[in-house]
Amino acid sequence: MDAMSNETSPFIIYGLPRSRTYWLSNFTSYGDWECRHEICATLRGIDDVKSFLSMDNTGTAETAAAPGWRLIHHYRPDIKTVVVRRPVADVVDSLMAIDLSGVATFDPALVRKSMNNLNRYLDQIVANIPGVLEVGFDDLRGEEACKRVFERCLPYDHNHGWWEAFDRANLQINTRALMRYRFAHRPQIDAFKSACKAELRRLAKAGAFVHE
Repeated sequence: MDAMSNETSPFIIYGLPRSRTYWLSNFTSYGDWECRHEICATLRGIDDVKSFLSMDNTGTAETAAAPGWRLIHHYRPDIKTVVVRRPVADVVDSLMAIDLSGVATFDPALVRKSMNNLNRYLDQIVANIPGVLEVGFDDLRGEEACKRVFERCLPYDHNHGWWEAFDRANLQINTRALMRYRFAHRPQIDAFKSACKAELRRLAKAGAFVHE
């Protein structure tokens, strides 16, 4: 294993659903580092946000956290940031192709509206966060883009053998289980979202944000 630098600040990978975030969370769990996936769905208050962001040698890959980017980067301004971009139309097609029978039924128009909204937050992150690494979903099929993500998030040189092993792996999140979790915890998740919005308003009123 390559020598580790003193760079221990956490990282976050933002993307739309079906944008290889689960694969990246596994690929960037390396050495003394662990990358979580969809951790925001399990947080229940602002203190949880602060506690998670206080951990070094930690990352997370998120598909629903982009609306809270100002809060995340306020509490951890040194967080290393990656944004994965995939065309909204492709994301919608991929989501609608998942068999969620017995779990959920989605209206394609509503899914498209939601993904367009999330995509606008990704635009904001790219425009406002200095040093953000932006990579295309299709580019992650090749080693060079994966190398860039690996070395942006982690204090190690890229490991070709590590990438090669993951390149052969078809890693897919259990979407049905994730949706069951989100439906079962909807009141708590909605309360968490409300708390984050209130905190954003408080900080904005206090002049905490320099980003537009």
